[in-house]
Amino acid sequence: MHEVILITPHVQGWGILGHSLVAHLAQSQLNEKSFEWMRTHLTSDMSEIAFWADSIHSSNNNVLGSRRWSWSRPLHYINTPPWSCNYVHERDCINDRCAYGAVKNYSTRLTTYKNNVQHQQDFFFLVHFVGDIHQPLHVAFGDDVGGNDVTGRFMNTSTNLHSLWDTGILTYRLRNTFQSNISSYYDYLYLKMLNQTLETNYDNFPLWINESLNIVCKQIYFDEMNMTMNSTSKFNLSNVYYERSWPVIEKRLIQAGSRLGALLNQILTKHTESTTTPTTNET
Repeated sequence: MHEVILITPHVQGWGILGHSLVAHLAQSQLNEKSFEWMRTHLTSDMSEIAFWADSIHSSNNNVLGSRRWSWSRPLHYINTPPWSCNYVHERDCINDRCAYGAVKNYSTRLTTYKNNVQHQQDFFFLVHFVGDIHQPLHVAFGDDVGGNDVTGRFMNTSTNLHSLWDTGILTYRLRNTFQSNISSYYDYLYLKMLNQTLETNYDNFPLWINESLNIVCKQIYFDEMNMTMNSTSKFNLSNVYYERSWPVIEKRLIQAGSRLGALLNQILTKHTESTTTPTTNET
């Protein structure tokens, strides 16, 4: 296992914490060639660049202004019709303008393109979008904006369903079980990952998407009384919903990290081999 450093985010949540954990888990799985490529192209660990694809949309973090990157906003999610619980590419990802198209595109670009500066940006996007696909409400119903319009309270705090799965549950878990110690939380997730079967479907993107949709349709939208939550009423969730949700979130973090590591090993090994000067045989 390569030694890596997990950054401490200024704002807790799936946005920074979740993406950082996924990238940290993925980096722990890199083989020698992939790790060498990463060290050549990055000045930091993967966990420190995992949130870049979100940060560029904030004018506070981008001196050139967030408008420059507005084209990439649709690449963070997949919208389906209400309660359509299977991904249909032609319907849900027109012209590949969704998270599926993004992961496929940046995987290809990393394998084939030679420009090192462009490679770095492609790498940043790929690391982030693999994480997005594994956050269930980034693959969800477009009519309520992935749960953003479904509002209420969780542990007596106002929130919406999307934010709850982005930040609320993960933050609550970190604070109450791990005393806000991110390194301890990572160690816990890392050991759980090692105790699971080695990931082999490193590029089955439709499978990852349908896993998220299955969670959305079978669990996320049902409250503690098993009533469907929607944008026309307010939810009030507490420990029952929390206890059934945090294991799902942790499973998705581990899957994302394991799969991202395996995907990068495939991509970066191919890239390294394709750019190696062949040895001339003596005659």
